[in-house]
Amino acid sequence: MEKKNLTLKLNKGNFLHYEFGRLAMFVSQIFKNRFNILVCILGLLLLNSTNSFAERTVKGIITDKNGNPAANVRVKAFDDDAWPNPDDLMGQTMTDSAGYYEIHYEGKHWDTAAHWWTIWRPDIFIRVSARVEGWCDGGQWEASQNWVHLKDSGVNENHRLRDDLTINLTLGNYPLNVPLHQTFVRGVDMWSKVVFFFYTKCFACASNGDKVAWVEWGFGGAPKVRTRCWFPPKSKCTDADYEAIEELGRAPFPVEVDKPLQ
Repeated sequence: MEKKNLTLKLNKGNFLHYEFGRLAMFVSQIFKNRFNILVCILGLLLLNSTNSFAERTVKGIITDKNGNPAANVRVKAFDDDAWPNPDDLMGQTMTDSAGYYEIHYEGKHWDTAAHWWTIWRPDIFIRVSARVEGWCDGGQWEASQNWVHLKDSGVNENHRLRDDLTINLTLGNYPLNVPLHQTFVRGVDMWSKVVFFFYTKCFACASNGDKVAWVEWGFGGAPKVRTRCWFPPKSKCTDADYEAIEELGRAPFPVEVDKPLQ
């Protein structure tokens, strides 16, 4: 009887040891599987991140309204942001002789992401500008202005970072109508007169015969010297215009040459 009880205790001990062993293996397998799953998830995220953050391209051809290539114009790519946030510059380049451009930009979070793993797609548009040596803005000559805006493309919203983007654009105001500018002197090639309180009417006859007219508001009477700019073609000055300017240049009291001044 005592031997039988001892055998039963041994069998129970072996059984418990066996069951605890199976339980330990089961728990180990669970953690191992979860670890493998976690490694796979991290690998996929890393692969997706590497693919998403790789360098991407915006490219296309810029032409004028007749289909001719717009060579040597500047193209900037932006990520469009809602006001009051400024648009993010993604890159810039100049077109070649065929009007072709290619901009490489970084594949990153271009907008604020709610979670670190979320890849927010950019809203891409391009802006085209031409290089100038000064420009005319409302009749005022801006000698320091080096670029003039030509046109923006539409916005390509939520563009997939893994895909390149082609944006072609046709410019309606290219080639540029180059402005002219000149400094005018009252009574020499400019006429000016205060016609009502602080309201002054002016016109000038440019060296090429163009008539440049404008109005001014302000104190100080009729202006004596003005630098103005304009876009040709303009109407030409008439004989009456030249005569009016010449009349301003005459002395108010004619002096006889053979008599000394009193």
